[in-house]
Amino acid sequence: MLSDKRPLALFEFGSWGHIPNYLRLIFEYWNRHEELGILHAVVGRELVDNHPAVFESLNIGANERIRISKITAEEEKVVRRFNVMERGPEYAASETSNKYLFMWSLIQSHLAKIDPHHSLFLTLDDLMLPLCGGLRSATDFSGIFFRPFFQYQDAWAEAAPSVGHLRALPGRLLLNRFLRHPQLKYTFCIDETVADTIGDKVPCQLVYLPDPVRIPARNVTPEEVHKLRQELGIPAGNRVFLFFGDITERKGLWNLFDAISKLSGSDCAQMCVAIVGKAGAGTEARLSREISELSARPPVSFVRRPEYVSEDELKRWIAASDVILAPYNKHVGMSGVLLLAAAHARPVISQEYGLMGNLTCAHGLGQICDPADPVSLAEALKKFLSGEPGNLWDKQRSMEFARSHSHEKFAETLFATLFPSR
Repeated sequence: MLSDKRPLALFEFGSWGHIPNYLRLIFEYWNRHEELGILHAVVGRELVDNHPAVFESLNIGANERIRISKITAEEEKVVRRFNVMERGPEYAASETSNKYLFMWSLIQSHLAKIDPHHSLFLTLDDLMLPLCGGLRSATDFSGIFFRPFFQYQDAWAEAAPSVGHLRALPGRLLLNRFLRHPQLKYTFCIDETVADTIGDKVPCQLVYLPDPVRIPARNVTPEEVHKLRQELGIPAGNRVFLFFGDITERKGLWNLFDAISKLSGSDCAQMCVAIVGKAGAGTEARLSREISELSARPPVSFVRRPEYVSEDELKRWIAASDVILAPYNKHVGMSGVLLLAAAHARPVISQEYGLMGNLTCAHGLGQICDPADPVSLAEALKKFLSGEPGNLWDKQRSMEFARSHSHEKFAETLFATLFPSR
């Protein structure tokens, strides 16, 4: 590939969780390696609007080696209506394959203009149906596969027993059609068990891609934590629980409020819940009502920062917290929340399902629960309210886990695979 002077095309129409960080790391790496040639990224408008620092920091508009194309506003409206990764498990059931074909058609129209030597899909999951249908692309392609549901079929079945065509696809169909598409060259998996499970059953090359995180140079001191809490408006003396990122139902937002309602008044009085990130208009309105109600009876302290925050500001919120919340709704794949918590030496409360539950247990990252059960999640919260957090997780193993997912390793793995002759 390296000798081909045509660009590498990159496609991502979503703006959820991992994507901004992935793009930032890809752009930084590409800028450091001129031998890679030209990268042409086609992205959604919301991604640019919500995370401008990803695109502004490198002055990409003036960079001939990194080119950015945004889809049109009308195209964005259609894509946003059926983005599976952002909408949650139940939404896919009501969608028709025609909408996924629209996304595939949109990609092909851009490929005709770009004429790349290869395509990289940051979210291969979104293209599962077109690929299962054997549709041809203008180029060979590779992509990142986030949700290998065949690894955790029981969790998926319990999460959405009546779900539609996407989540109901059996593992056999996935293996025989999706991962056997003749133009799929490399499938990057953030679950390292996937290659061991099916690596010898599919013709494409499966590559473990460690989900990236930046490791702080040092941990903050208690004095620095106290100062940060003052600056961020966090009440003194409370145990601080942080819920951050995309503020959505799929991440267990309402599960958290249901669980807090099960706590005693004395437990609630010890809590401060910081909710940092952007929510949709409907979610924000309900969130305001829920916060008002729980702030009154019994008194729970809340701090709300209703915007996407910069990487530096997010580090400050994590450092000011005691516990990081990740009570997802039956999420099978990975979450960067686990890595950020581990990198900043903070324990998590995670769902017990899928990869997140496995990693939390295997690496001592914190406590697991069934977020769909308010009592289960409430018990996990009570553990951190009644005892010292240090007794409920393994700090050393957690830090080792974070170090094995360095941001340098992510980009190097990705491009060493795509450009093996470099």
